[in-house]
Amino acid sequence: MHRKILRSRAGVTLIEMLIALMLTGVLTAASFKFYQASHGEAMVQQDISDLQLVCRNTLCEIKKTLRLAGYKVGSHDAFEFVGDTLCIYMQGTQPIDTVRYYLAALPTSVTPDNKTRTIYELRKQINSNPYNAFAEYISAVNYNVMDSANVEITVSAEAERQDPDYDQNNGYRTCSLTERVKIRNVR
Repeated sequence: MHRKILRSRAGVTLIEMLIALMLTGVLTAASFKFYQASHGEAMVQQDISDLQLVCRNTLCEIKKTLRLAGYKVGSHDAFEFVGDTLCIYMQGTQPIDTVRYYLAALPTSVTPDNKTRTIYELRKQINSNPYNAFAEYISAVNYNVMDSANVEITVSAEAERQDPDYDQNNGYRTCSLTERVKIRNVR
């Protein structure tokens, strides 16, 4: 009677077990490839969002300060440009405060393909106080004086990570934003 009970219970053969393992492996491999593709796309979108955010924040900061240029400074210049350096003059804590925005190179880094890459950060310095690093991976800041009270600012930023699917700029995505600023205290 014990033998009848044991024979009636069906088991799994080795071949059935191997087929199940093979199907599980195929499904796992397909899922992993899908995950890798989705993760790569998410990283690219994150880089693009970061670039846009850096450009918008940088423009907003410079615009906010540039609008105050010339506030209670009398005959002193309201602002001046020297290359990529913007000097803004206004009265704040001193008779004439100077706010400088300028690009500074960070130590050179080596890319995964063994090329050197110079990274810049935008710095803000008020009077003779130590500078504050405002934004990294800024590749250029350009100023264009439209007239005595209007300035056009263009900020360009570069992605932190290299994108192997992006063919331009050695695989580093870029973003540029331009805005016009009306200076309130200049006649």
